[in-house]
Amino acid sequence: MQDFLADESKANLKYLDKTIAIKGKITSVDALNNTIVIDEKVFVLLKKNSDVKQNEVINIQGRVIGYDSLLEEIKIDQAEIK
Repeated sequence: MQDFLADESKANLKYLDKTIAIKGKITSVDALNNTIVIDEKVFVLLKKNSDVKQNEVINIQGRVIGYDSLLEEIKIDQAEIK
């Protein structure tokens, strides 16, 4: 997140379309759309439906698809829980 806040263009070169692994606490769950938000800063689209719960600490791996400067959120898709 710090890289995107410091220089979004440079962070895009470093992370965009790359697979990353992160660990954090789930702050929001949308089971219908298979999405979660981690630490209120990372929007994650899961590959498959998962039984995760809010406030659970998880490790995920997925592809960075961008940064939303308006919401100050990193967007990840194709994510799997590790």
